[in-house]
Order: sequence, then C-alpha cells, then structure tokens
Amino acid sequence: MYNNVLSINAACGDCSVAISSFGAIKSLHKDDRKNMQSAVLANLINLAMKQAQIKISEIDCIITTVGPGSFTGIKIGIAIASGISSGVKQNLPILYFNTLSLLHWLVISNELNTQSDYTHTINAGRGRFFCKRTKYNDALKEKSDDLWLVEANLINEFGRDSIIYGEYHEKHHKMYKSICALDILQRYLALEVSQYELYKNLEPIYNLKYWSKC
Repeated sequence: MYNNVLSINAACGDCSVAISSFGAIKSLHKDDRKNMQSAVLANLINLAMKQAQIKISEIDCIITTVGPGSFTGIKIGIAIASGISSGVKQNLPILYFNTLSLLHWLVISNELNTQSDYTHTINAGRGRFFCKRTKYNDALKEKSDDLWLVEANLINEFGRDSIIYGEYHEKHHKMYKSICALDILQRYLALEVSQYELYKNLEPIYNLKYWSKC
C-alpha cells in the first residue's frame, strides 16, 4: 500500500480531490459546479495538499476515474494525473478506476438486501444516462463490456424490478449517489495488495448500446 495517495474525480458529479496518508483520510475538497473541471481542479489539489500538510513531491500514488462519465472531465483528470506523474515526480504510479465499478462497490459495501438487482446510472448529458444492470453478488468487471445509453424518461422501464442507484434520481428514489474522490480513496484502501495491478493502465472499453422501449 502506498503511503500518501492523491485521489481525483472529474468524471461525474462534483469535481473533487482527496488525500490519504498511511491509510487515514487527511483532506477532501470539492466543487459542486458542473463542467468546471478545467477551472477548479488544480486549485482543489492545492487546497487538499495544504490541508493534509503534504507536498506534491511526497505523493506516492495517484488515483483517477476513467469513466463512463463526462468526456471532458475524464480527459482533464487523466491529464493532470499524468502531468504530476511525469513532471513533478518521475514515474509516479497512477491507478485508474471505473465509475460503474465504484458504484457497484458502494452498493455491496453499504446495502443489506442481497437479493436485489441494481441499475447503476451515470449522467451522460443531454437527458441521457449510462446504465448497467447487475445483481448484488455479481463481480462487475473493471473493463465493462455491456453499457447502455438510456433516455432519462425510460430509466424506470430499463431498471424495472431493480433498485436504481447512482446519478439518476427522482423524488421516490432514495438512493441518490454521485461518485466522490473520497469514495475512490475508500475503495483503494479496501483493496488487497494483490489487486493493485488490475487498476494500472486501465482503459475504458465499452460496448455501448442504445436502449429503447420495445
């Protein structure tokens, strides 16, 4: 396990940064404004570093998300992580997490109903959502191969008889959750050492399908 870890999320929900040191969360900073990743992410990193009292040169590992989510946000998150890795501290390890797998991990970490199906949702913009349906005990692969693009008004039909979880929510949905940098850190801290290689050089490979009501 790396000592000082910087976590970046710019793929979905708020833009956020978190830092852990020797397994303890030291700081979390986020900006809830949409589509502001390029303007605020670098400053959030500086604020998180200052609060954690850690210099950028002391970071041992960076974690960021590779989607699905905001295409622009993903590019910015990866670009900043790569810049720190190559420019500030040569060959700094970068771990890449899949947002849908993070949502699934949050479900199985916090929910007691092991018999339910879940529909995980990530905002794709323009009134559509990336969706994946899975059972509680399914192992959601990091390289997801069946991802659906669903219009917001059809998500209830797509997720029929399942608990809808993630960024799509209505008044009767109580399970609203958007990925935050803190969630990424907590997932990292829960990993076994032998699992780290799964998250290196990860590329988002999806067989994206458009879902329509038959």
